[in-house]
Amino acid sequence: MVERASILLIEDEPLLLHNLLILLQHEGYRVRAAGNSADAIRQIEAQVFDLVITDLVMPGIDGFQVLDYVRLHCPETVVVAVTGYISSATVAEALRRGADDYLPKPFDYHLLKTTIERALKKARLQNSPRDDARTGAEGERSDRGAD
Repeated sequence: MVERASILLIEDEPLLLHNLLILLQHEGYRVRAAGNSADAIRQIEAQVFDLVITDLVMPGIDGFQVLDYVRLHCPETVVVAVTGYISSATVAEALRRGADDYLPKPFDYHLLKTTIERALKKARLQNSPRDDARTGAEGERSDRGAD
């Protein structure tokens, strides 16, 4: 059986967080939820996630700071930013700080599914070992450490 991706949802609107959690679990993903960025960062410190979906505008630590944290501590994790305050400046800032994609609120569930699938495909491509003879040859050098 194929192991499904792990997703961390970060959303300060409790009803939206609950509904997304249920929908993504129904799709077979292993989903954790955080109602604020501080809780999210604690979860990221404790577990590796394939994907983080974060609201950008939240009280206290905002989603931009979550982006900074993820890029610094777990760059292999893909991040999708979600915001109700969509502007070209907000989107540009999110992408500049490491978001792999973004969704404007409100969003259609099918768009969310497509965005998640695209983000996870990107993560698989980024994190899979390359089928490259040069990499294999370098990894098996017998003179490593001999000076």
